[in-house]
Amino acid sequence: MDTPTFFLTTNNSILSHKAVRANFREVLTGDDPDWTIVAVTINWGDPDLYCDETHERIPSAYGEPEDDR
Repeated sequence: MDTPTFFLTTNNSILSHKAVRANFREVLTGDDPDWTIVAVTINWGDPDLYCDETHERIPSAYGEPEDDR
């Protein structure tokens, strides 16, 4: 299972772990509000939460869609 955590930036962008790793230099400098991280939090139940950079869905801890069987 993917990590249901995500990063929140100064301008309220949502970033996945993949986006932060790919843009680590920008994150470290802290010069751009698009990349200045102010929090790391858990996606508890939003099955429709997406990274603003990669546009990939961030899994949720409890709100995952049911498997079609």
